Amino acid sequence: MISRILLFSAIVSFLFVSGCRPGDSAKRKFAAGFSAYRDGNYAAAAAAFSEAANTQHAPVETLYLLGVSRLRQGELDAASAAFHEALKSRPGHGESLAGLGEIAYHHQQFDDALRYYGQALRAKLSTEEARAAVLNGIALVYSMQKNPPLCRLHLLQAQHTAPKYAPTYYNLGAFYRDTYKLYEEAKDQFSLFLTLAEKKDPKAEAAKKNITRLDAVIRRNAPKPPEQPVNNEAFNKLLEAGSEAQARHDYARAIYSFQEAIKKDPRSFTAQWGLAMACKNRGKNIEALEAFRAAARLNPTHQACYANAATLAFLLKKYDVVENVLDTALARSPFNAATMKQTALLYSYQGRKAECVAYGKFYLSLLKKDAGDTTFEKWLEKNL
Repeated sequence: MISRILLFSAIVSFLFVSGCRPGDSAKRKFAAGFSAYRDGNYAAAAAAFSEAANTQHAPVETLYLLGVSRLRQGELDAASAAFHEALKSRPGHGESLAGLGEIAYHHQQFDDALRYYGQALRAKLSTEEARAAVLNGIALVYSMQKNPPLCRLHLLQAQHTAPKYAPTYYNLGAFYRDTYKLYEEAKDQFSLFLTLAEKKDPKAEAAKKNITRLDAVIRRNAPKPPEQPVNNEAFNKLLEAGSEAQARHDYARAIYSFQEAIKKDPRSFTAQWGLAMACKNRGKNIEALEAFRAAARLNPTHQACYANAATLAFLLKKYDVVENVLDTALARSPFNAATMKQTALLYSYQGRKAECVAYGKFYLSLLKKDAGDTTFEKWLEKNL
């Protein structure tokens, strides 16, 4: 995945390398290697790139692509040697550092992988897609280290960095499906992947199968309709009575009316939301929390449900509930700054410093420059 994306950015750079004129032997060998690589003949690609690199002052792009070709063949030591040669040619070459991160990952040397990937991000990478690819690599390392929060964060950062980089959506789909059992959100990600990916992408068929399976699970888990047909006139009168009672601050009456409306139609978001607000205004925090969560299940895109539920769960010190609510909220609206801030605060309460700092920094990056949060920024600095 990383190799494929960085390949094309390296080609663009190579065309502008001085001393590699059309007709040069190195140029012809490079073109042969590129063609072989595109055809999936990595052995031929490696041989051509090796010959092209066997010149004085071989361009860093040639050395890098030699490493990529070796990596595709599973020749990790040879790939590592090529990447190191590329770094001798151009110290701090971001793509080669990412290649070394990939090799460290294959060796399950996860600390080394994170170190190389981190250096690659701090270096000058060729494209935003290249940065997204590296962020996906970091996410994969954290997945192997059983750290879902940091895995998710790096996938979201990849999505924010390069919104059209298809692999991120596939990886997020698998992540939401397996880690959080968020099946609707997972389906959305797989669908977006198919929209962005090339038709011949090797993951396309797997994405289609995932969508089919997730559709079946979603239908199976869908709320059942009321046993009796809803009497719309009676139902609407209860909603109206609840809204009127809410307006005159008669929250006890509002709660009763909305509860009766829910009995008639448990799938009504309006009734659940009304009940949640009435309970909140009456100070019945536990009941309000459950009603907001029920409302969110009925209308998963309604961010106010998640924000209110998380705030109440914080007040009740139900941090496991806070985490569950925010996990869904982030899947639904990943770049909502308020949700990102709440997530950073949650990890602070849980004593998870690395996660707190990472989410806090991303929260600050989401804010407009003229609308910062100096109070939070100072608080975060104390956690560094």
